[in-house]
Amino acid sequence: MNKPRVLVVEDEEDMSKVISINLKMEGMDAVEVHDGPSALAGIEQLKPDCIVIDVMLAEVSGREVLEYIKSNPALAAIPVVMLTAKAGELARSRGKDAEVVKYVNRPFSPLALTDAVKSALRPRGLRVVKTDDEKLEGQSAISVVQEVSDILVSATDSYDILDRLADELMVTFET
Repeated sequence: MNKPRVLVVEDEEDMSKVISINLKMEGMDAVEVHDGPSALAGIEQLKPDCIVIDVMLAEVSGREVLEYIKSNPALAAIPVVMLTAKAGELARSRGKDAEVVKYVNRPFSPLALTDAVKSALRPRGLRVVKTDDEKLEGQSAISVVQEVSDILVSATDSYDILDRLADELMVTFET
């Protein structure tokens, strides 16, 4: 069974890495691009099973990419999970009108985002399936990566990141 392919469109490269690592740890194939024009090219080339896209991108916004996807019959069925810092009802209603499967507000839990992607894949008959060995092998790593991801996503500054990472490392290596 092929891994579901997810196109991650995020202009903050560190955030993009965090998202991709979490998706890969859950058995998906994640491909990163960092701007709207690359997203448009990537969608055409890769024909991903799901797209995670930031609303606010330079040059071509996430909304414009979404409009392109939904206006193209060959691409319109691809589920889209949209990341936004705008938590208002207007942003949510625009997303529903444009057929966004799920809005994920920042700061977000990488685990919640991964669950949103899995949920978006289900109606297409795609599921993430791992062997028992892969599950056992990755459980510990997933836990640590998710904790680190949560810290990176929610930290307010570099000192906060370092303090929280140090705490997490101490807990991880004590057990």
